[in-house]
Amino acid sequence: MICRLCGTEYEGEACPNCGTPMEEEITGLQPEAAEEIDPIDPIAPGGIFYEALAASHALGEEEKTVEKKPRTYEKRDLMSMLLLVLLLLVYLGGIWLYSARYDPDARALTGADGVAMSNGVYAVFYMSAYSSYLSDNSDAIYFDTSRPLSRQYYNAEAGYSWEDYFLESAMTQAAATACLFRQAEKEGMALDSEDLAEIDDTISSLEDYAAGYGLDGLQGYLDASYSGRIRAEDYREYLIETALAQKYAETIYNAAEFDEDTVRDYYSAHMGDYTDYMDYGEDIVLQLVLSDLKSEAMSEGITALMQSSDCRLTRFAAEPKAA
Repeated sequence: MICRLCGTEYEGEACPNCGTPMEEEITGLQPEAAEEIDPIDPIAPGGIFYEALAASHALGEEEKTVEKKPRTYEKRDLMSMLLLVLLLLVYLGGIWLYSARYDPDARALTGADGVAMSNGVYAVFYMSAYSSYLSDNSDAIYFDTSRPLSRQYYNAEAGYSWEDYFLESAMTQAAATACLFRQAEKEGMALDSEDLAEIDDTISSLEDYAAGYGLDGLQGYLDASYSGRIRAEDYREYLIETALAQKYAETIYNAAEFDEDTVRDYYSAHMGDYTDYMDYGEDIVLQLVLSDLKSEAMSEGITALMQSSDCRLTRFAAEPKAA
């Protein structure tokens, strides 16, 4: 669980960093409600991509700490988030990506003004969406992991399969990344040496993890995790594109400005959302409100960018099959 106030990841009844109590647990869906699950949206709060971005935003250098429980608001690094997610070696039921037309170097996504993503990079988004779903819904999985997802239906009446569900989930996340990445390139933004070093550190950590299990480097880790359908070079490119996309998203976040009256008006209209944080004092609560407003502005900015690029899934085909 990630603390909403300070961004610390933890397990237990309260955040060990700031003492914020655990938010009300969301119970799993019952089988009869399976058809009401919405595809993962990376832009709306709760989406994988959005969470990775939102978690990276501190409340600012001027934020205050809480008395008796000193703490700092540090910007969470996307690479750390990716490592935590991807170190979950979720058993994928012998499933892999397969298609007679599948070419990892061909374009999976295309859009206006040069927006594009290869099949190989897109496959990381697809498999991440799949493994995250298994991890998050271990008590309520409504498909057989040993059978092709294209033949199991999320919504039988609409002919919408579970493969369609994960393709759509991956599509929205990948499109957000591709659009932000391309916009960053257009504006001359690039990863600096520190950013690239963090990516190298992430890969080194995965290689060390793999070595502990007798696997051969990064490719060995990916083969074991994703049944051999993600190449090491595609995974590295995935880290690069995602890191630059996050960097550009942060510029949207930082550019959003709200005066004190706007912040207080928003707080007055949504006071019930901040009940758990009242004990920390008005200043802290208003800082949290400001952070939420800036996150909403970032979300709107990303959505507008995606709409203007008209990003489309063109050639990627996923047919999970049993081993």
